[in-house]
Amino acid sequence: MNTVKTYIWIVLGLVIMCGGAFLVWRELGMSTPVRESVIPDSATACTLDAHKCPDGTWVGRSGSQCQFVCPIDTSMKGSTTNPLSNTVLLLETRIGATSTAADITIAPNALQDSRCPVDVKCVQAGTVRVRTTLGVGTSTHAQEFVLGKPSVQAGVIITLVSVSPEKESKKMTPGRDYRFVFKIEQKQ
Repeated sequence: MNTVKTYIWIVLGLVIMCGGAFLVWRELGMSTPVRESVIPDSATACTLDAHKCPDGTWVGRSGSQCQFVCPIDTSMKGSTTNPLSNTVLLLETRIGATSTAADITIAPNALQDSRCPVDVKCVQAGTVRVRTTLGVGTSTHAQEFVLGKPSVQAGVIITLVSVSPEKESKKMTPGRDYRFVFKIEQKQ
């Protein structure tokens, strides 16, 4: 009889210990933050969105900068030594980040968003102006881009083609949350 009681106490003790261990494990698993060192610096995870290229094809993001790279457009003339000779590149970046494609570096510093909010009817559409540090080859200078207006820089045309998120009247979007897409193509 004593053996049965001892056996019951041992089983009951194991159940309590396992239950307690499970609760501690669950609590630690839910509250332990992911450390950055778990993800190697060389790993790049691009968002799964698509862009329609001028030739009608669709491309996803690729490369270490998660850029949209459109296929060769044979209507663009150029030498084969120019990295942009037959390519249209889309470069996405944000304030505080630096993105590079084909010897062109764009680092947005500040923005002015005067667009009409999507939830309001406006008389004028407004625009977005982005102040950047622009690097073309080995030279670097301050450059302001206006949404939809091309800028010619050292034989290439750089255009701010997209700004997200859309502006809303009742929500202030912090500058760091804006995303800018620049189209880079060879000047014809």
